[in-house]
Amino acid sequence: MAFIAAFALLGGALRGFNLLLILAGLLVGILILQWRLARRIAEVVRVQRLEPPEAFAGTPFAIGMVVQNTSRWLPAWLVMLHDSVTPAVASNGRQAATATSGVGFVPAGSQRSCRYQCRIARRGRYRLGPTLLSTGFPLGLSTARRQVLTEPIDLYVYPRLLQLEPRWERLLESRTGGLAVTAKRSGISEGDFYGLREWQNGDSQRWIHWRTTARLDELAVRQFEQQRRHEICLVVDASWGPEPAANTEPAANTRDAGDVPEADETSQQALERAIELAATLLVKLTQAPTNRVTLVVAGRRTETMVVTGAGVSIQRAMRALAEVEAAPRGELVAALSAGIELTGSDRPIAVLSPTAADPWRLRSAELDLHAEQLDLRWLDVTSPPIQNLVRGDASDAAT
Repeated sequence: MAFIAAFALLGGALRGFNLLLILAGLLVGILILQWRLARRIAEVVRVQRLEPPEAFAGTPFAIGMVVQNTSRWLPAWLVMLHDSVTPAVASNGRQAATATSGVGFVPAGSQRSCRYQCRIARRGRYRLGPTLLSTGFPLGLSTARRQVLTEPIDLYVYPRLLQLEPRWERLLESRTGGLAVTAKRSGISEGDFYGLREWQNGDSQRWIHWRTTARLDELAVRQFEQQRRHEICLVVDASWGPEPAANTEPAANTRDAGDVPEADETSQQALERAIELAATLLVKLTQAPTNRVTLVVAGRRTETMVVTGAGVSIQRAMRALAEVEAAPRGELVAALSAGIELTGSDRPIAVLSPTAADPWRLRSAELDLHAEQLDLRWLDVTSPPIQNLVRGDASDAAT
């Protein structure tokens, strides 16, 4: 259109055609109106990002933003937001992408919300932003752009959750048949109310149910369920590489080294399945608020934490699983010792690994001291027993 206006202006000036000059003036006026309105809308609009939700790999989720019009008289039309989603760590399998959302109309002095659907196939930490605002109102002859959110924020994409068969608890059974359990008699503030029963010696007076006592003319007390707490240690073996030669001593811990061998597709899938299984078991075990799970993530760096049913505790553990990086295959003594120190040697320890059991990786005088008490099981995610317990992938493993 600018070319047409310039052509009409030049032709009218050279030939003396007033109609061409009038047409050129109208076109130039429309362009100026388009430029001024679009620029003004871009200036008065403010954007605020909502807190990113919990996201799981392969599951769609929504990212929301609030568009606010700060002008007292000018409505905002056709506001588009272009958000950047970039991996925090460069990877061959993860690439940057741009998501687009927008609102059609925002009255003066008000705000509207918008969101876009996002689906990220791989776990990890991503960065949202910067965000670019654009508008082509009123005629779309030109577009005004402005960067509205300059500070990127982190988005954690947790490992995909698996759907397990009902007998999944057999994976973690201790030698005595079942998860390690600690139980104690509950007080009035412990456990759930179960019912009423007759008074027994040793019952607290606080448990007396006076209304029922008056009706029956004999003491009746409240009965509470006993609290039971399961404790277990989960060790995630995030490593791959060639197996050592037979009869060789375990190599020094190389988890901080940078020479990670290149993994084929099968090894990569096995490693991801081990991490997904760890995330699924963690979610299931922490559904009961009294359970206590010691999580040891043995990847490029080793992280150890105690996970309970608290939201902050679960979030920290899931973020650690989202960011774990594979390490060269090495010994697991340091990771197991850290887990034993937190959970105790008399609790079951499950090693979730993408490979079969390697005795040389557990050879240590420190572990030999706890050999009789150590309740250790090696869960190879590529083995048929483990594969048979996994139904498939799901966005919610709580069902």
